[in-house]
Order: sequence, then structure tokens, then C-alpha cells
Amino acid sequence: RCIFCGESNNWKRYRFRSAHNIFDEIVHQCNRYPFITSFFFNDSLLNGNLRMLEELCDLIIKNKINITWGGQAAICDGMTKELILKMKEAGCFHLTYGLESVSPKILKMIGKEFSPELAERVIKDTHQAGIKTCITLIVGFPTETEEDIIMTSEFLIRNKQAIDKVLFHLLVIARGTYIYE
Repeated sequence: RCIFCGESNNWKRYRFRSAHNIFDEIVHQCNRYPFITSFFFNDSLLNGNLRMLEELCDLIIKNKINITWGGQAAICDGMTKELILKMKEAGCFHLTYGLESVSPKILKMIGKEFSPELAERVIKDTHQAGIKTCITLIVGFPTETEEDIIMTSEFLIRNKQAIDKVLFHLLVIARGTYIYE
């Protein structure tokens, strides 16, 4: 529900498939294309439904499916060290977190519901688990000040060992987003 994202306006609610459905598709694709060993989930969020994500990890581990996978994830309380380690055991090798900023003022304005401290913990736990950690940042939010940018810069410097890649984006105000309306 970030103000710059059109997905919540388009879909109205978070949609997800069951863990068994996703697992069955992974197995199907592995059988059909035996050379495939890695999957990138091209969804908005891998972790939008944490129970489903954990169940998927359990299915991959229990059935000894030897794959690697990754995708986009949100910073949230449910991304515990235990879940992240289970994701690694199930083959997760890469996560991109939509951080956008660490300024509390900007996070609130754009609809992010995490604190900079939680972001730091999740990013460090992800990296320590051996999962490649990427973050996205957006520059150019209305009301963003030099102080907000410095906060984010200091966060990057403080956590540079735990961040494998940073993707910078300019704010684009697209039709159909909350910020456009």
C-alpha cells in the first residue's frame, strides 16, 4: 500500500497462492526442465503471507528439492532470524527489500510500516544467513530534505557489510497511484 505503487489500487487486496500450489509448480518445472535449478519469484512480495512462505520452505526442505530461489520481500516483524534461516535452508539465495528510505518521516509518508531499527535487524539477519541482500531506495519524495537523505546515507554506511546491492530509483508519479491521486 505504498503511495507510489499502483498494485494496491489495481488488485485491492494481497493475492497469493497456496504453498502446495507453488511447490507443485516448482516440481513440475524441475521435472519438465531438469536443467533448471534456480527460480526468481516475480511477485510483489515473497513474504506477504508469512505462514504460506514458511509452509513452502517446509515442503522444499522435507522433499529435498535442490533449488535456489529469490525475489522481493518487505521488511516486517515476521521476518525473524528463524524464518530467514529456514528460507536459506530451503534454497533462498537472494532477497530484494523495498526499503525506499530510513527517515521515519518519509517512511510514514509513503506508507511503510517498519522502523529503521527493524530494517537494520532484518537486513543483518538476512546477510548473516548467507542470503544475498539487495535494497531499493527512492530519491525525490515530496518533503524529503537533505537531513532525510543523510539519515539514509548513514544507514547505508553503517550496514555496508550486510548489503550486497543498492538500487536507487527516482520517484515516478504514475497514474493510478495514491500519490498521483
